Amino acid sequence: MRSSTGRIVLAAGIVALMAACSADVDSNGYVFREGDVTEIRPGAQTKEGVLQALGTPSSRAPFDDNVWYYIGERNRQVAFFDPELIERQVLVVRFDDTGFVESTEVLTKEDRNEVALVERETPTAGHELTFLEQLLGNIGRFNRDTAGSN
Repeated sequence: MRSSTGRIVLAAGIVALMAACSADVDSNGYVFREGDVTEIRPGAQTKEGVLQALGTPSSRAPFDDNVWYYIGERNRQVAFFDPELIERQVLVVRFDDTGFVESTEVLTKEDRNEVALVERETPTAGHELTFLEQLLGNIGRFNRDTAGSN
């Protein structure tokens, strides 16, 4: 009897630990629905029509107000580990100069570009001060108490 109770408690503990380490899936940004892309037809809709159909874009191109981005992604995170990107979709809507949809494009996480970080430092002009030069260089540079002078 005592052995089976211990096994039940042990099994319940293992199940509780496994439940605590389950993955959390978070959705961020624009939530894509079926038909969102097919609803936007080039040459037939204006910016106002796209706003009514999809809402405000997640972002606009910094130097071209005629390119709108609807960005959505899902991430999975287990316990304290870094989140893992499961899915990313970016709907790019381009407009012509008259305000009508020119083209649409859907990008996924496979279309992303990896940016390689550079480890080297940029050199600066001048010379580097030693610790002693920094310490002694401040002697005599302190402001005098100006509270008594008017």
